This record gives sequence, C-alpha cells and structure tokens, in this order.
Amino acid sequence: MIQPEQMVAINTDINPPEIVWRWLRAAVIELDEGIVVVDDMQGHPAKVSLVPDMPLSLRKNDEVWVCGTGDGHEAQDIITEGKPTHPTRLLKYIKPIIEEIYRE
Repeated sequence: MIQPEQMVAINTDINPPEIVWRWLRAAVIELDEGIVVVDDMQGHPAKVSLVPDMPLSLRKNDEVWVCGTGDGHEAQDIITEGKPTHPTRLLKYIKPIIEEIYRE
C-alpha cells in the first residue's frame, strides 16, 4: 500500500504490478558536512547521508526524498512540486541497487 508522503518505484513487468522501492518525504532541519538531519514529517529527526557523486544544493527547510539503502539512509533528491528535481539522475543511481536486491 502506498502511504501519504511516499514515492514508490513499481515493477510493471509482472502481473499484478508490485512496489519494489519506497522513498519517504522529509524536511531538512540541519546541515553538517555531508550529514543531513531531516524531519520525517511526523516529528522524528533522523541523520541521513548524501549520495556520493550526486551533489544536492540543500538548504534548511528543503523537502527531500529519503530512503534506506542497506548502509543507512540517504537524501537522494530534492522535491520540487511534489516530484524529484533530478528524476533521470535518481533512476540511474537507484535502478542498479533495486535490481541487485531482487536478484538475490
């Protein structure tokens, strides 16, 4: 089930289609050299990292898409009008991670 404040990746190659990845919407509340503290929109602060080689020009109060990758949580893109700001870059980064997980 898709929850409010989530973005999902769906595998449409199977029937019925299934959700294979989730991002949570979060707000930047603090920045500190590669570590971002975000609020998960429910009042829970969490430290997340930035994706290497995917610079984001973050400012306090920016909204970001965050997800877990096995090594912690990452802020993977800035939200603009409810959507990823860099969708092509985000897909290029996350697709191999999703494929690896489902290959196992």
